[in-house]
Amino acid sequence: YGAAVQAALLTGEQQLAGKVLIDLLPLTLGVESPTESGAQEDAVAIPVIPRNSQIPVLRSVMVVVPASVAKLRIVEGERARARENRGIGTIALGASARPGVREALELTFDVDENSVLTVACSGSARCPAGPVTVTNDKGRL
Repeated sequence: YGAAVQAALLTGEQQLAGKVLIDLLPLTLGVESPTESGAQEDAVAIPVIPRNSQIPVLRSVMVVVPASVAKLRIVEGERARARENRGIGTIALGASARPGVREALELTFDVDENSVLTVACSGSARCPAGPVTVTNDKGRL
C-alpha cells in the first residue's frame, strides 16, 4: 500500500498532492540488561526506542554494567526477556580497570532516514573506539 502511494506522489497524482509518507520503526530497539552472572535467561530487554517511532530518531539510555560483562547485546522486539527478542548486534567492551565495580555507560541509539542503526557508547574507558552500525539487511529493522 505504501509503495502505491509513493508511486502516485512521484507521478504527480493530484488527489495525493500535499500528502507525506512517514517511515516508522516496526519493532522496539533496545539493549540486553547485563547481569553479574552473565546468564542470558535472567537478562531483560531495556527498551531504548519504542516501536512506531518516526524515523529519523535519536535516543539515549544509561546502563549499569558489572566489571565481569564483556559485551552488550543490541536487540529488537517486544518481549520483556532479552533472549526472546532478536539479537541484531553486539557492543564489545574493553577490560575493566576496576574489577568488581559497576560502571555506568551511556548508549546512544541513532536511526537515520535510511533505517541504519548506529549505537555509540560513552562514559567509560571500556567503551569501543567507534560506534556499532547495524544495517537493514536480512530483514532487520
